[in-house]
Amino acid sequence: MEHPLFRQLALSPLRSVADRHPGTDAATLDEIDEEHLKLIAQEVLTWAKKQGVTHYTFWIQPQTNETIEKHDAFFELEHLFHSGLNFKQVENFTGRVLQKGEGDGSSIPNGGLRGTEKARAYIAWDCKADIFIREGINKTLYLPAMLLTHDGEALDEKSYLRRAESKLKQSTAKILSVLGESEVKCVNYCLGIEQEFFVVRKEDYEKRLDLNQCGRSLYGQLPPRNQQFSDHYYGKLNDKMFEVLSECENELLRLGVPVKTKHKEVAVNQFEMSAYYEDAVTSVDHNMLVMDVLKSTFDRHGYTVLLHEKPFKSANGSGKHCNWSLQYSR
Repeated sequence: MEHPLFRQLALSPLRSVADRHPGTDAATLDEIDEEHLKLIAQEVLTWAKKQGVTHYTFWIQPQTNETIEKHDAFFELEHLFHSGLNFKQVENFTGRVLQKGEGDGSSIPNGGLRGTEKARAYIAWDCKADIFIREGINKTLYLPAMLLTHDGEALDEKSYLRRAESKLKQSTAKILSVLGESEVKCVNYCLGIEQEFFVVRKEDYEKRLDLNQCGRSLYGQLPPRNQQFSDHYYGKLNDKMFEVLSECENELLRLGVPVKTKHKEVAVNQFEMSAYYEDAVTSVDHNMLVMDVLKSTFDRHGYTVLLHEKPFKSANGSGKHCNWSLQYSR
């Protein structure tokens, strides 16, 4: 049976459109004309329907350390005025939907930099990011996107990342040119994120108001013996932790996020799970999924995941180490 990861990579609708219609593979939304957008939307819809998908959502990373999403059905009911109260089902997933979505956005925090009269936000699909499917009662197609005001002000984190990516590539190409590499065709920057976290039992977590409200401890003391003579780092995973971490790994694979490593970290009840080293924007998307899957999976097993960088005083913190490099091709 074909692995879901291979299915996602091999049947990517954007890749199939790019193969048949040159010019769409590395384009931005501004560079894709209406005809190609229509083709892309049709390919995405056809591919998603084959997977049993009923809804789609633009997946956004606002400035709240979380992700937001608004689920819409692929079909809507159109009222037929000439036939009384009858309706017909029509597809509402078009190239126009991909190019620019519109939402109120008035409740998205951005540091108080936006006036009330500029509350409306626009969704721009990130056409260079991987799309994926999540399963619940229904299957939903996730489209990574950016959130912008009408004058281009960013309301999310991905917009800044994409802009930084563009500037970094331009600056790198200039430096390489000065160093004698005048025939540079492409510059990419890659990132590998190490996600560390603590695990506590849910009943203990709910007793501690500080953990519940702040994600970290504000009072209390470490036991007399905690990490002394401890072999927790790289130690053997007990059966329960191995089961839950393996379940996380399998769920991430279904979402197209291959996991490179999982192991115990230095502090007691501290662990690490890291996805593969890949291009920076994809790596950030995948890390958001890693955190989300960790929290939801451990919650089902009666545990709470603490992602705070320093949840316990005098104990090792949870780093999100970023290993990155620049690559170029002639």
